Amino acid sequence: MTADDIDYEAWDHVGDPLGEALIADLRARKMMKGDLIANARTLRSEGVASAVNFFAEVEYIPSWLNFDELQLGVDWATRNPVGFSLGFHGALPWSYLDSHTAEVFAATGRLREDGDYPRRVFETARGFISTFDIEGMRPGGHQWETWVRIRLMHTMVRIGLSRSGKWNSDGAPVSSLSLGAGVFLFGWYRAAIAQWVAGPTTQRELQSWIRMWQWVARLQGAPAECIQASLALQRDIDARILSLLYRPDSLSKSLVTANYKGLAETPGFALLPLSVHEAIGWNLLKLPESVQYGGAQVPEVIGLPRHPILIPIVACAAACLRAVQQIYRIPAVRRRGAAAGAKLITGFIERGLRGKDADFRTHMLTS
Repeated sequence: MTADDIDYEAWDHVGDPLGEALIADLRARKMMKGDLIANARTLRSEGVASAVNFFAEVEYIPSWLNFDELQLGVDWATRNPVGFSLGFHGALPWSYLDSHTAEVFAATGRLREDGDYPRRVFETARGFISTFDIEGMRPGGHQWETWVRIRLMHTMVRIGLSRSGKWNSDGAPVSSLSLGAGVFLFGWYRAAIAQWVAGPTTQRELQSWIRMWQWVARLQGAPAECIQASLALQRDIDARILSLLYRPDSLSKSLVTANYKGLAETPGFALLPLSVHEAIGWNLLKLPESVQYGGAQVPEVIGLPRHPILIPIVACAAACLRAVQQIYRIPAVRRRGAAAGAKLITGFIERGLRGKDADFRTHMLTS
């Protein structure tokens, strides 16, 4: 197949039929309380078709996925904790540039000024670092369950928005197409963000990183035809998806503003003033991976303040970090850096969560 063979616009009107059927059966049997995964497994053991079909998909391992090859991408990410954290300055704001996604975020209320933005940052980061546990990401593993719970959470948000009458956009909330966009946002673009402060990575490391986020996209219910074994084809498909989803509106702008303001108030990130966070964002939204899909004026379009002095200073700081990280060319340093980085990232997120682990079951539900 080629990228031209996919009807992308049609997928923008599709939610998650398998997840929605499962939630409908759980609700009909009054099994929405407690552990949804355990309850769904009970339905599967009873032969309920929705549960059987749902688990058949999330437990299926595509031919292009080799778990033994995923550690390279994890090690590359963990030895670059600064690049990992900058995803909140680039990849997360980019997700709001789809007006449909922005409407979902706004409806859940987590990004309002009176919301709980810092909590959301660390919960999102908790989801990301779950991918560091390769064994846990195998079907049935603890981290695999994390992503299945996130999928069911998205399903409940979609159902809640559809029933509330608050959904005003054409297309489905949390559509299959938007879930497919995760390969670009958290795969290709996150890799580019990390390279901005860490320098080039190897092709094997990059491929390993992308494969993980292809797997996550499939666990989230992204269309199978949009997730391909050929990474060249995948890149072409991602370009088509992003060209369709780049549709910023006034709500997108307000969420991007709230994002940077929230970062400046979040423990750890608050060490830097708002203007520096905005300057970092400006640089990241000007990376080729951003302008390729949104054009050269992405920061201007979304109303991100321009700081003429800080922007080049931040760019110089990134160049210095790239120079320092050349030390990872030494194998022994590279191994130790990955282990130390994993511990640093995990500890930072645990402190941010303040002893209360991320809740991927109910906290985004709408009435």
